[in-house]
Amino acid sequence: MNKDYEIRLDLRNGVHLRMLFYDDEHKWIFNHRMILKEEGDRFRKPALVCDTRLYVGYIEGVSQDCDLSFSVERPDKRGKISFAGMNISPGAHLELEIKYEKQEGSYRAVEVTRGANDVLKVDGLAGLVSPNNLPIPLLGTIEKEDGIYKIPFLREINKSDFFEFPENYSKV
Repeated sequence: MNKDYEIRLDLRNGVHLRMLFYDDEHKWIFNHRMILKEEGDRFRKPALVCDTRLYVGYIEGVSQDCDLSFSVERPDKRGKISFAGMNISPGAHLELEIKYEKQEGSYRAVEVTRGANDVLKVDGLAGLVSPNNLPIPLLGTIEKEDGIYKIPFLREINKSDFFEFPENYSKV
């Protein structure tokens, strides 16, 4: 499938949006990077780097699916153990992906994947969930408000913001 055209936007909340347009299928990809440094140590390695990405698939202008992924890195833990030239230090890196399924005007979490192989099937998470020792806000169900879905992400420590996308962008 060849891309017809692409639009790149930098949004007001520090989010980068790529809109990929194909024949009748479109992808919106939201990206945000949060870098947390120790207070008063702005020249040292970051304590935590969290890349948050939201994929939204559209067909003929109507949202069909969305996946939320997190790549969390602890630079202070990297480089402790290597194998075959790769960093395998425990606690240095975490990949987390949540697949949402559209159901009657909302999106519900149906699958959570940690790393490459650890898959958990869920029937929606209850409310706002935050994994143990991980500053990531997660919603089990994403409700539509005035035709717009809002998914929280951590912009800075203790400051959340939202990825916002319309259910039907031809009506916006």
